[in-house]
Amino acid sequence: MEALGYILETQEIELSSGDATNDQQDAYDLWSADDTKVRCYMLASMSNELQKQHEDLKSSREILKNLKGE
Repeated sequence: MEALGYILETQEIELSSGDATNDQQDAYDLWSADDTKVRCYMLASMSNELQKQHEDLKSSREILKNLKGE
């Protein structure tokens, strides 16, 4: 899990429409897969009530912001 900590500490990777290089696409794919893992870990560690409140949020960063009340 420590290797995935960067997801909450770094800027989300975004791709520009259609003109991303292979390296940019690979970086985005890795970031997206890791974010999904972090999101799943976060949801799994919550009570059922909190899970229901956060299950529709798309990223781990959105869940963290919601939990912090931002």
